[in-house]
Amino acid sequence: MWQLNEDKSKDKKIQELETRLEQVEKKLNHLVTVVREPGKNERYIDLLGACRFLDCGKTLIYDLMKSGELAFTQVGRHRRILLSDLRNYASKNYKKAKPSILKP
Repeated sequence: MWQLNEDKSKDKKIQELETRLEQVEKKLNHLVTVVREPGKNERYIDLLGACRFLDCGKTLIYDLMKSGELAFTQVGRHRRILLSDLRNYASKNYKKAKPSILKP
């Protein structure tokens, strides 16, 4: 008799875990579609976020915005930068490493 109650509680726990797992899978699938379709869910970040993303100081970010190399949106006194613009800037200035130090 005790085993039956334990089995029922185990079945309940398994069902709860299965429903939680289904919820997690739905969220992951949603995130995958968001990543694959970047135009739909553009995200703005603030100046400090841009500094962290490019691993540089605020002065460089201000200079890039002033020169027009980095687009931004001004919201009140704050500036916001699209994450995709930061990615484009970083990939545009990316220089590949040489395959060998022996070849020029």
